Amino acid sequence: MMRENTHTLKNGHIRALIVALVLLVSATPLFAQSGGNGSGAPSVSDEELTQFAGALQTVRDLQQQMASDSQASVADSDMGEARFQELYQARQSGSDPETPATDAESAEFDQIMQELQQIQQASNQQMVEAVQEQGLDVQRFNEIAQAIQQSPDLMQRLQQLASPDSGS
Repeated sequence: MMRENTHTLKNGHIRALIVALVLLVSATPLFAQSGGNGSGAPSVSDEELTQFAGALQTVRDLQQQMASDSQASVADSDMGEARFQELYQARQSGSDPETPATDAESAEFDQIMQELQQIQQASNQQMVEAVQEQGLDVQRFNEIAQAIQQSPDLMQRLQQLASPDSGS
């Protein structure tokens, strides 16, 4: 269920932090599951590339939704975005925040982190299903993603397939 975010984003850094947090928590599992045998790019058929393009768009949409839901979770909390960001950055760096967290803030921070993890887990499952619905398994999706990163020609083929102006 999607929450309506009634708060305006006062600081563009909050959204970037939430996106970074979501990616850190998730470690982008679709790509992280790849074994990564970087010796030579696998052959990718046009059909697989088309399947990949469809899955990739859905995965990107799901990642954006996950970031939005995560941002809403923080924004809807009593803590507020700025305080969450301060506590999050302090915990990540291993330093103390400018103003020490109260017990209530620590408990709320932990609750928000649990919510973010639940959002991430649900989103990851949806991403796996999206890849499978396109006719690929996650391992093959990852192999193609790696191959695209290593091959400018394959990247160009993908961009041509994904381009709305493409007549191919």
